[in-house]
Amino acid sequence: MPLHEIVLPETKPETEWVCGRALQKVSPQRTHSLTESGSEKMIYSFTGGNDGAEPVGGLAAVHGVLHGTAECGGADRAGTIFALTTSGQLTLLHTFTDMTDGAYPQGTLKHYGDKLYGTALQGGAGCPGYGCGTVFRISP
Repeated sequence: MPLHEIVLPETKPETEWVCGRALQKVSPQRTHSLTESGSEKMIYSFTGGNDGAEPVGGLAAVHGVLHGTAECGGADRAGTIFALTTSGQLTLLHTFTDMTDGAYPQGTLKHYGDKLYGTALQGGAGCPGYGCGTVFRISP
C-alpha cells in the first residue's frame, strides 16, 4: 500500500535538553507516515547509539531510499547522516566528529545533482570554542 505523509506543525517555544545541553527552541514539525487505511507505521526506531538520536529534520528521497540526519548520537555523539529503506534497513553514511566536519546536523537534506547537502549547528573552522556551524555535502 502506498504511504501518505502528513506534517503537523508545532510552534510552541519550549526549553528542552538536546544532546546534553539546554536550548530554548521551537518544537520541530512531526512527520507521520500513514497507510491508505490511515494507520501509522513506524519504520525505524533510533537507539541513541552509533545510529544516532533525535532525527529532527525531514527526509530526502533519492532513488527510492530515504536520507536524513540525527542531531545527536553516533560514535562521537555529534550526530549522523543515514540512509533508510522503507522496509527499515538503516545504513550509516557519516558520523560527525564535532570538529571541522560539523556537529549536530539540523534540517532536511537537499538533493542536488548527485549529492545531498545539509547544515550542522556547530563545528567548522570559524568562531572560537564550538565553531559556528557547517554546510556539508555527501554522496547518497
